[in-house]
Amino acid sequence: MSPDCPPGSWMVQLGPLGEGAEPDRTAPVLHYEDGVVERQSVEQRAEIDRLRSIRVYPPNTFTASKLRDAVKLEIDSEARPSLLILEGLDCQKLPHDEVSEIKALAAELEAEVWISSAAAGERVAGLPGPLRKLGDRISVVLALEPDDRVVALRALKDHDNADLSSLHVSLDPRTLLLVRS
Repeated sequence: MSPDCPPGSWMVQLGPLGEGAEPDRTAPVLHYEDGVVERQSVEQRAEIDRLRSIRVYPPNTFTASKLRDAVKLEIDSEARPSLLILEGLDCQKLPHDEVSEIKALAAELEAEVWISSAAAGERVAGLPGPLRKLGDRISVVLALEPDDRVVALRALKDHDNADLSSLHVSLDPRTLLLVRS
């Protein structure tokens, strides 16, 4: 959960998300684009931050309808979101129709929806029950598994692909950059 989001609240992030965000906002940022590392200038990073819009909902008040209203406000101000990030989601309490409505909104926007959800432990053997119940409403599930030097990314679900072999990508926790592993 984001430090600026109260516990139990939802944070919905609308707009572009700069990949490879560094804690030091004055330094150039490196990010991967089609396997190539590119340097992102401080000006580019500032533009990404300028376009970012964050909405925080108190515990148990978030609905897909409220998300749709927030997106409408963004579009009315000429900022069409390309990515929706939902943090702090309790998948066990999320009604199926809400997931379907969020997915429909993403399709209308031609946007991605990323949902973060906590797991019981550091290692997840397979797709957790609450996520399994959502079935075809979710497309990709990644587990973030901490190691000595990196946080490994492991696919638990990849669309309808049964081959969930290693992604060979990890997250460097010091720089928040994706690295090949």
